Amino acid sequence: MLSASPATGQGPFPDILPGDPYAASVQRLKDAGILFGYPDGTFRGGQCVTRAELAVVVARMMEYFLQSLPEGVAVRKDTPGLAGRLVRIDALSAAEVLRRSGVQLSPHFLNTYDQRATVEEVSELVYLAVARIIEHASPPWEGGLEPPSDPDHRR
Repeated sequence: MLSASPATGQGPFPDILPGDPYAASVQRLKDAGILFGYPDGTFRGGQCVTRAELAVVVARMMEYFLQSLPEGVAVRKDTPGLAGRLVRIDALSAAEVLRRSGVQLSPHFLNTYDQRATVEEVSELVYLAVARIIEHASPPWEGGLEPPSDPDHRR
């Protein structure tokens, strides 16, 4: 996932079978330029992700959505130069891209970048990124990220 650019001539990841439950999602992220796989062309889905790899993927996701989604406007197909910006996001620049996007990584996370990310760290970083995208793309809701109550909704 930390490859600086897609491997030339790379087709579908050879270690993901079409019937794997996450195959379609991985393909969509690959097509969007968010995932490139490892330099040998594999995805390694059974391997634990490091904090650096997690940060790179989330930073690329943030850049993709925040650049493709102007405030209050639906997703556009492409933004000029976006693919090149995604390719340049690597372990060294991911923290800065996230910070500019409004997601601050903790000193502990940054100081242990090469270690495996815990489920809690993955959850927190993904939540913070999604929350920032929602704040950017949606009209502000009273009370933060919770949608306004629907008077027609019965519990």
